[in-house]
Amino acid sequence: MHRDQYCRHDGTVYIEKTKFRKDRLIPVPKIALTQIENYLAVRTALRADDQNPYLLAARKQRQLRDAQVRDAFHQAVKDIRISRPKQSSATSRSANRCP
Repeated sequence: MHRDQYCRHDGTVYIEKTKFRKDRLIPVPKIALTQIENYLAVRTALRADDQNPYLLAARKQRQLRDAQVRDAFHQAVKDIRISRPKQSSATSRSANRCP
């Protein structure tokens, strides 16, 4: 996602060509906006000359790969101890049945 697809003032992100080739304007929860703004402030403080066009920047004017973001998310979930074991499909089907 490019930095210009994030709008701080409106609290939205603009996603082009999603499912069924539609563009979407997605509201971002306030807690997520705060974290994005904190990230951008630290990024600016550390690299005032940053020209990377991506919101989540990697090296050499590139964006973070999906796998990098996913791995960081799962590590954060473990670090704050809210992870839970995966359920088998049989277990989750029986748990979702109405009495």
